[in-house]
Amino acid sequence: MRLPRKGILIRLVIYGGLLSYFGWQALEHYFAEKEAEAGVAAENDDRGLPSRKVNLPDGRSVEVLEITPEQAEQMYGVPPSVMPGEPEGGAAKTPPAEAPAEAPPSVPPADAPEASPEPAPAAEPPADPPAAD
Repeated sequence: MRLPRKGILIRLVIYGGLLSYFGWQALEHYFAEKEAEAGVAAENDDRGLPSRKVNLPDGRSVEVLEITPEQAEQMYGVPPSVMPGEPEGGAAKTPPAEAPAEAPPSVPPADAPEASPEPAPAAEPPADPPAAD
């Protein structure tokens, strides 16, 4: 079997070597990132905080730390803005407005019969007054 031409062999050696070198560097970078992420995750686990995984609608999962408001203030230095059991936005929310007791006059009551599309019958004409003699 005959070998390919000299120019093709040189290109194979040069490009094959470059591809191997950059591929090796990319793999080392990938493994270094994975090791750093594992180190951060192990550091977070050392805190001993309870956590749970939450699956999001888009398919991702997020780990949620469950801490008390006192722990949050100690860890982050800021008191939490929403306490457990409160609606979003804090306790300063005003109660919702009351619904009006009566409907406005332009709206008929819900139990009123619907108006028929036929016109009402015409009233009888008044009787002629009796003639005076």
